[in-house]
Amino acid sequence: MSNTASVEEITSYIKNNYLTIEQLANRSSISLDRLEELINNYCIPKHSHVTSKQVIFHTDIFGESVFVEEKTFYYHPSLIKLAMKANQYLVSTNFIDVAREMKADFTNELCQALSEIDDAKHVFDHCFDSEGNLLADGIEKIMTEHWSYIMDGTYGVCLKEISAKNMILKNIAVSILEEWINCTNQNKNHLHDRARYAAALYDRIASDFGPHEIQRSTRGKLFKQFDASLHT
Repeated sequence: MSNTASVEEITSYIKNNYLTIEQLANRSSISLDRLEELINNYCIPKHSHVTSKQVIFHTDIFGESVFVEEKTFYYHPSLIKLAMKANQYLVSTNFIDVAREMKADFTNELCQALSEIDDAKHVFDHCFDSEGNLLADGIEKIMTEHWSYIMDGTYGVCLKEISAKNMILKNIAVSILEEWINCTNQNKNHLHDRARYAAALYDRIASDFGPHEIQRSTRGKLFKQFDASLHT
């Protein structure tokens, strides 16, 4: 599907939902230099969006010459608390240990979320033994698959608030909606209430996504498809 969103719509979405590094510094009361150190040392996630302004010079003989005039990075608001936490750790240790502590904290939050959320045992069954106890290998597998997406800013695109619990809930909601979409028409009615629950859960925790990206997102591919079925 072609992208019909205007530059103004996209820019407005990003500016209304994300922070420049100057805004992040101001809201966290941390200097720009320190924030860049925390990011570069993998203590907090990177930016989630980048806007670039380009100047293009063209001649028929030499073609186009493209120059980037300005580039702005936008960060998820959840980084305010994460940056403050990492900066507090840095008072008594070094960047390597801070990065390790931040990852350990997220792992602990992940374990707590898996233990508290009933549907986790179905979607993340590899994390539990036959008696419902958490398995270290399963936790490590989730962290291996998802931690890089936390740190490279991807989950900042996908979630309204970055947290281990929301990461788990989003994946549960997506799994249920995928099950509903892929099942036969005969079984769709049987799964309707569960899919309705998943759609409400997804809508609560998942990002609205930018107007230029929504059709490629799970919101565009799953949530909107189920939502449309409610009105047919």
